[in-house]
Amino acid sequence: QTTQDNTLRCTLSISCATILDNMDKLDEEYHELVPSDGWILKPEQFEFSEGESVFDLLVRVCKEKKIHLDHSFTPAYNSAYIKAIGNLYEFDCGDQSGWVYGVNGWAPNYGCSRYVLKNGDTVEFRYTCQLGHDLKWSN
Repeated sequence: QTTQDNTLRCTLSISCATILDNMDKLDEEYHELVPSDGWILKPEQFEFSEGESVFDLLVRVCKEKKIHLDHSFTPAYNSAYIKAIGNLYEFDCGDQSGWVYGVNGWAPNYGCSRYVLKNGDTVEFRYTCQLGHDLKWSN
């Protein structure tokens, strides 16, 4: 007799590595917030529940790991907007900087609270210094 594992799992990571190449744009008082390897959260697997969004996962994991998170709801996009992770805010590293997310190597063109997780997803939150042009997605 075999038992089927129905646990839903995904991988989450949070990186601000692009800032390492743009430290001159970051106020010196914030330099200590940037990990030397750029990882705020290295890729790690987490369980999630049916119907949870990328945003739900991020909020839960940041709370568990005691990672600072600041967000708001944007009615125009009907979604959550990530203002800061790890005390690194949008515009801290230039006027085109901020947080973006990707799933399975793709950057959706809608907010993270509208993406419903699927088993096996790989979710990345990445800081961009150039409106995403400095980020390479695998797909």
